[in-house]
Amino acid sequence: MTTVRDLHEQAGIPGSDTEDDAIVRLGIVAKGVVTFSQANISATLREAAEMVRTLWIIIDSGTVVTLKPSR
Repeated sequence: MTTVRDLHEQAGIPGSDTEDDAIVRLGIVAKGVVTFSQANISATLREAAEMVRTLWIIIDSGTVVTLKPSR
């Protein structure tokens, strides 16, 4: 979770602090790991691994993420 959050920051991707935010979802599963099914935990870990991989590609490519306010 920390790695994903740090990579998000490095890539310039802000968090939304909602359940739609991947970092928030990772935190929910991490805190309630004993209450989630093995399948849910496994899916969450795969999602985190994919995010780390994708974020490293973005960062290594030098891509700059900028967001514009919606109208």
